[in-house]
Amino acid sequence: KPIVATSGNLSGSPIVFENHLAEEYLGKIADVIVENDRDIVIPQDDSVIQFSDRSGQKIILRRSRGMAPNYVDGTLDLPHEQILAVGAEMKSTFAHLFNRILYISQYLGDQATYETKRVFEQNVRHCIRLFGSKPARILHDLHPGYLSTQFAAEIAKKDGISLYGIQHHEAHFAAVLGEHKLFGTDHKVLGVIWDGVGYGTDGQVWGGEFFAYQQGKINRLYHVPYFDFILGDKMAREPRISALSISSNDAQLLDMIREKFTRTEWSVYQKMIETGTYLKSSSMGRFFDAAASLILGIDRQSYEGEAAMMLESCATEVFLSDHSEKKDYLQGSETLETDVLRNILKGVRFDLQNGLIQGQIALNVHYSLVMLIKRKATELGFNQLALSGGVFQNALLADLLIEELGDTFTLYFHQKLSPNDECISFGQMMHHIFVETE
Repeated sequence: KPIVATSGNLSGSPIVFENHLAEEYLGKIADVIVENDRDIVIPQDDSVIQFSDRSGQKIILRRSRGMAPNYVDGTLDLPHEQILAVGAEMKSTFAHLFNRILYISQYLGDQATYETKRVFEQNVRHCIRLFGSKPARILHDLHPGYLSTQFAAEIAKKDGISLYGIQHHEAHFAAVLGEHKLFGTDHKVLGVIWDGVGYGTDGQVWGGEFFAYQQGKINRLYHVPYFDFILGDKMAREPRISALSISSNDAQLLDMIREKFTRTEWSVYQKMIETGTYLKSSSMGRFFDAAASLILGIDRQSYEGEAAMMLESCATEVFLSDHSEKKDYLQGSETLETDVLRNILKGVRFDLQNGLIQGQIALNVHYSLVMLIKRKATELGFNQLALSGGVFQNALLADLLIEELGDTFTLYFHQKLSPNDECISFGQMMHHIFVETE
């Protein structure tokens, strides 16, 4: 039977919406291409939303057709300024403030290719031209290598516009604060921002962050312990490398994962870690990769988030069963501050060696992380929690948070935006307008 695709793109590339490009890029993989003489001006992906199994928590995975571009009206006290925020690099969007109305673009893809960058810039220029605006400020991520950052610098130089860099995870936090209109609150809010990667103010790779918002200021209070960020993007593609890095200095864990590497790889990678000269990371995205490598044996992934989604799926099956039990791998830990992630993996190793089923161990990992959030919130004296970052696309994590913390804490999840990097442009705008900076 034939498969009919109403839109198409190559992996990692944006939707092909021009006839000549469809013939060039898709001609070798499609038997027939049906064209139209009506040009598409602005392409739109399908929107994707999921709801968690127990609580029905809404999670937007991709905000596009039918949902965007949209605007935030006078419910926020927005200034009479013209500002452009260009977001991050993956899951790119932009936000545009004009006449006190804030427009947020649709999902525009991952700016890893020339075509994606071209479509992103085309959409930005179309929006500015459509409204006849002349932005006086441009907001961008702190990462100097992001194509969006470079695009912002090009516009600023060409038009004499002021540039402002916003830290990635602070933008995530500001996005969920802005969505729930919490900037005027008298209460302090704990931001739990977990994702795969973000450029930190100390030059390290952040991703397991706890921030405080109070009286117009955001401060980093805690992060999960740093581990060695070796081999760059290869680490994201191969969960076994995350397992190796987080397991370093623990002989039993290292013995367990040694078989995942060739003798040469093991020697080289161990020496890289021993030098201590590489970037450090607090990425929770990489931790989920490490756990999936140990529990499910997923050592390489073919697409972003594959290992974490497999781990979530495996754990959810047990969570929804009638015989679900949960164990906190961090309970009684005397080295919580320094060995959080490694201690969870130690619990994984113990249960694997004692024959516990994979799904139960995966559920224990999720539960342990929820208990970590509860423990830190209690220790730091917060009863309002705001959650953002790609890790919170995990529906099981949302259900566990609501189930275990919902009666004690006020939880703020994204409802109109995705927790992934799509919300960064909005967060940059909120941060610039409402957060005091030194």
